[in-house]
Amino acid sequence: MARRDSHAFLAGITLLALTVGPAAAQDAPRDSARQYPLPTYEENWQFLRDPNRHADPWDAVKYVLLGDNVYASFGAEARESYERFGNGYFGLMPSSPNGYLLQRYLFHSDVHFGSHFRIWDELNSSFENGRVGGPRPVIDEDKLDLHQAFLEVTVLQRPDSPGSEEYGRAVAPLIAFALLWLLVCSGRRSNAV
Repeated sequence: MARRDSHAFLAGITLLALTVGPAAAQDAPRDSARQYPLPTYEENWQFLRDPNRHADPWDAVKYVLLGDNVYASFGAEARESYERFGNGYFGLMPSSPNGYLLQRYLFHSDVHFGSHFRIWDELNSSFENGRVGGPRPVIDEDKLDLHQAFLEVTVLQRPDSPGSEEYGRAVAPLIAFALLWLLVCSGRRSNAV
């Protein structure tokens, strides 16, 4: 008899949770400007200038007023994945019977200086737990690293065409290639002498 009562109690709690949850969710209408896009540099929290639109506890982090027409936005992301390979590197690598956990934490900041100047950066921390042989450097574990950064300058602002230029994301690989090329060329000269 007690077992039947406990089942009825659990069924009642479940029905209550299923009916109250959707009803509570209908109370607050969703703000169309409140979006969390991927990639995160496309986030736009300028609408939070209006204090009446602050509805989320994270709004204090997503819009931090620093001065006249200068604001910052901060965010974070956690990515976790479990990996297990039964025959890694075609059996040349010791197998990990339990697999391992990969964790990646990303922290970004976005500072707007008026409507013409913006600096965005993202830091990365990656960790690994439980892999046979330990973490692979840079692939599995990277304690703290600058993942992405760019500077955006809006040159011409029209409603149909923003006319902004971004420096950083596309230019960084070219700078790295040029530095690598200089390093290789300087090594060749020193070997020839």
